[in-house]
Amino acid sequence: MIASIRRYTFAQISVCIAATMWLNAANAQAVQPSTSAPFIKPPAGVAPAPVALSADEVALAAMTDVNAVMAKLEEYKASKDLKRQAYAYKRLSELRPYAGGILWELARTYAMINERTGAYDTMLRLQQQGFNFDPTGDAAFDNLKDSKVFKYVVEGMQTNAKPFGEGKVAFTIQNDVEQIESLAFDPTRNRFFAASAATGEIFTVDLTGKTKPFISPSKENGLFGVYSMAVDAARDLLYVGTTSLPSFKGFDADTFGRGGIAQFELSTGKLRAKYALPFDAKARVISAMTVAPNGDVYAVEVLSNTVYQLRSGTLAPLFNSAEFSSLRGIAVTDDHKYLYLSDYENGLFIASLERNQIRALAAKNQNLGGIDGLYAYKNQIIALQNGTSPTRVLRVLLGANGIEQVQPLEANKAAMSVPSFGAMKGNQIYFIANSQRDLYDGNGKILAGEKAVRRKIYAVDADFATQTQPPSVGPLLPSPAATVPEQK
Repeated sequence: MIASIRRYTFAQISVCIAATMWLNAANAQAVQPSTSAPFIKPPAGVAPAPVALSADEVALAAMTDVNAVMAKLEEYKASKDLKRQAYAYKRLSELRPYAGGILWELARTYAMINERTGAYDTMLRLQQQGFNFDPTGDAAFDNLKDSKVFKYVVEGMQTNAKPFGEGKVAFTIQNDVEQIESLAFDPTRNRFFAASAATGEIFTVDLTGKTKPFISPSKENGLFGVYSMAVDAARDLLYVGTTSLPSFKGFDADTFGRGGIAQFELSTGKLRAKYALPFDAKARVISAMTVAPNGDVYAVEVLSNTVYQLRSGTLAPLFNSAEFSSLRGIAVTDDHKYLYLSDYENGLFIASLERNQIRALAAKNQNLGGIDGLYAYKNQIIALQNGTSPTRVLRVLLGANGIEQVQPLEANKAAMSVPSFGAMKGNQIYFIANSQRDLYDGNGKILAGEKAVRRKIYAVDADFATQTQPPSVGPLLPSPAATVPEQK
C-alpha cells in the first residue's frame, strides 16, 4: 500500500508500549464447555450460510484504536468471558499483525473454548513465521494435545527453536557503563563508539573491547542520556542523539524531555554544533540516525513517529505517516533515493525521497515486526529483530517490486538475549547482543534481584549464505511442500 507522506505533522500515538507489553498471559481459566451446535455438512451444491457476527464482534471490528480494544479485552478478562476475549485478541491481531504474543494469546484462548479451527490456524501461522512458542506444558491447550495437528505444530516450533547461523561474540566491552543503547563505527581509525543512556558518556572501543573515554556530558555540549549515534567519516563528524529523561543520572526535572542532536568532530570529540528538537513539554528521543552520501542526516524521533532531516545546519521534521505506530530504525540507500524504516509493531517501510511516497514492505508468511536496528547493505536490509521469539538477525533482499526474499543470518543464540542497535563494519554487522534494557525500570533503576553484566558485541557476516536458498525448515519457514495433517 502506498500512502502520501504527511510533511511537517506529528502523530500523537505513544510508542513506549512495545508489542511485548501486550503479551500478558491470560489468567488460568477453567475450560468452558462448548454450547455451539455440531457442524452439519450442507447438501452438495448448497453453500453454507454465512456466519453471523455477534454484536461484540461487530463493535470490535469497527475499532481502530489499539488502546480501546485493549480496554475491552481487560473488561472481558475481568468477567472471565473467554469467548469475548477471543474476539478482542482477534481484533488486536488484525491491528498489530506482527505481534506474535497477541497471536499466541489468541491461540490459547481459542484452545480454551475448544475453537479448534481457530486455534490450529493461529498456531500454524506462528510456526510459519518462525516463532518457537512451546505449548506442551500449557494447560490452555489440553483440548488439542491428542490431535495430529497439535503434534505437527509442536514439532515445527521445536525446529524453530534450534540455534542457527555462524555469527559469534566479537568482544566484550571492558569497563562499560549501564544502559548502553548505541554503537557506531569509525572506519578511519578502525574503532567503535559506545554510549550510555544512563550517564551520557561516549567512549571508544577497540576490537578487543578495550575502552577509552571520549566525550562526557557538560554544560557546553548539553549532553543528557545518549540513545543513538551516526558517523560521517568523510566529513570527520560524529552525530549524537540525546534526551533528558529520568533514567539519566544527572537528570533535572526542569530539563525533562529536552533533547536533540549534537555534532562533534570524529577525530577529537570537539563540539561543532547543537540542534534542538521542538520542546512542547513532551519527551523527544532520537532512536536512530543515518548519514546520506552528501552529508544529510536522517533521524527517527520515536515518540512522535517523525523522521527528521538535518541539512545545511537546520534540523526540521521531514515526514510522518498514519501507518507508523512505533518507529525504531532507519537506513538510507547509497543513491540517496530511499529511506528504509522499521516500525516495531507494523514492520518495514520504504520512503521515496524523490516521489514523496511511503510504502509498507511485506513478505508472505514472514514476521517483520519487533525490529530495532536497521542497516542498508548492497541491495539488502540487515535487520536486528528482538521483538520475536527467537531473536534473529535477518537479511531482507529487495527487488523492483519490493521484498524478494527474507533469510535469517542468525537466530536463537544464547548470547543474543535482547539484541538492540549496532553498526556496519565492512560486510559485518556488529551489534549489542545483551542490551539488558529489560532489567531497568522507567527511572533507570535496575530491578530488584537483577545485576547488569558487561555488554557483548556480536558480529554476523552480512554475506553469509548469499548463494543459498533460505532453509526449508528452521527459524524462517517450514517446507512449502509440507502437508498439514487433517484437523480433528
